[in-house]
Amino acid sequence: DDYYKLLKKFDYKIDCSVTPHVNWEKTLGKTGMNGSNYKNCSEKEFMINDSILEVPMTIRKSYTFQKERIKSLKRLVREIQLSIFGRNQWVRPDGDFSLKGIFDVIDKCDKSGDYIMFMIHSSELMPGGSPNFKDEESIERLYSSIEKIFKYISDKGYKGITLRKYYEIKGVKNEQ
Repeated sequence: DDYYKLLKKFDYKIDCSVTPHVNWEKTLGKTGMNGSNYKNCSEKEFMINDSILEVPMTIRKSYTFQKERIKSLKRLVREIQLSIFGRNQWVRPDGDFSLKGIFDVIDKCDKSGDYIMFMIHSSELMPGGSPNFKDEESIERLYSSIEKIFKYISDKGYKGITLRKYYEIKGVKNEQ
């Protein structure tokens, strides 16, 4: 409720902070408060109180076996578990540079006619800006992964648009 009130107060029309299938309750924020539980939230966009369009991050369960992630026996066991029970796969490079799971999610979205939201933090685009991308080599691999992801999405006929444009396309009355 507090978050919604802030969005409303500052006249936001669109929000994309919902992460379907993810529970952040055990993650403490800078204020010391626990995060939100989005485990049962919709994967599709929805209106909040008829005033803010919520466009959730593109996250789907993926059951792909991603051998590129295996760097130890422990990771092998974990990868087998995730391929059986599923992982919350974002359309987001994470430093392991396995695109198989991301492509699986893109295929699922394409099949169901859903939007695809790519996500990355700006700090991840520079060496040392995140633990996943520590040096120039990892950044170059990241850029290569982003190019492959965008090409894969583009080959399916998707076109990039702003959230504002998405808001307009969805037929939401634009009050701006």
